[in-house]
Amino acid sequence: MGQQFGQPSYEKDKDKQSTISQYNMTMINKYQNQIREGMLIIGGEQELKNLDFIRFLNINTLVLSNQNNIIPKLQSQTIKQLRINTYDIISLKVFQLDNLKVLALQSNDINKSKTLVLKIIQFQKLKELYLCGWVTTDISPLLQLGCLTKLGINSCQQSQMIDICTVSQMTCLTALTLNDCKVSSTEALRQLASLEELSLDLNYGIDITALQYLTKLTRLFASHCKLQNIDVLRPLSKLKELNIQGNIIIYIQPLIQLNNLSKLDARYNSIIDAETIQQHPNYHNFLLAAQNQSTKVELKDASMMRSINSLVNSLKKIQKQSSNQKALNHILRYQITKSVQKSYYNHSRFIASIAVLLQMVNIDDQ
Repeated sequence: MGQQFGQPSYEKDKDKQSTISQYNMTMINKYQNQIREGMLIIGGEQELKNLDFIRFLNINTLVLSNQNNIIPKLQSQTIKQLRINTYDIISLKVFQLDNLKVLALQSNDINKSKTLVLKIIQFQKLKELYLCGWVTTDISPLLQLGCLTKLGINSCQQSQMIDICTVSQMTCLTALTLNDCKVSSTEALRQLASLEELSLDLNYGIDITALQYLTKLTRLFASHCKLQNIDVLRPLSKLKELNIQGNIIIYIQPLIQLNNLSKLDARYNSIIDAETIQQHPNYHNFLLAAQNQSTKVELKDASMMRSINSLVNSLKKIQKQSSNQKALNHILRYQITKSVQKSYYNHSRFIASIAVLLQMVNIDDQ
């Protein structure tokens, strides 16, 4: 009988079992340390069956990612914050956590269960609610959450816009997020006098006129909304942070009087008066131009000014002969002519605008 090499099978099994036990103990210690700190974050680990959750009574914050199956093991009434990131069906045990104050549901069956909102209102102590992937336009049941001060709804899946008239009745809200919810007007929000934080990102073509009445706002996010005019922001004297990047804003001068503004992101716009904001005391913290945009260029050379004026006049003639007059007129009026009327212009923005115009003309010719 030849010589055998390697470990006997029973020793391999023993080593394997030892490795598994060691791994389980490591996982248990990992989560026990988190639990002792009052916060538990669970990712995609599968070897959690030996972890006795019931023994730990001081869990304050629980974050679950693809571990929805452990919810039935949780009997702690101290859990006040629950965040679930999973594609699984939400366990009904969630709705037995009576002391919950913060609930965030993302990438789960929120877009499948029509009764979920009715279950949410069982949390009468809930102060913060965040929902991603909302499927219904009717949020009226949330009015029953009398303690709610922060509400976030992201990525509404309906083709119709969410009914924010209901939100206008939530007068205790201090923070509101309605990102990508097809909101067309802020008129219903003017009643929310207590609002301090508002996020309206990705609501294309939204009318922000009513924001002038929200004078307690300290943080406002309205990026990628196709905003053109921000005059309505003048009364928001308490504003500290503003994000309006990715719009088609031309004049930023209305912000000069907002002395409390310490953070501003206005990149990727069509701003032609950026030099006016340099008078602001916190100008050094402001983001005004994309990295590939140059600063303003002074037009002190009269011959250069005449050449540019001649170019603009030629472009106007092209515009009149084009079949796409409306679009070309917008570029001429707001991105080229306005710049030339000043004693300065943004070189790369100017050239880019002309390039866009000529490209459109070329398309028409084809």
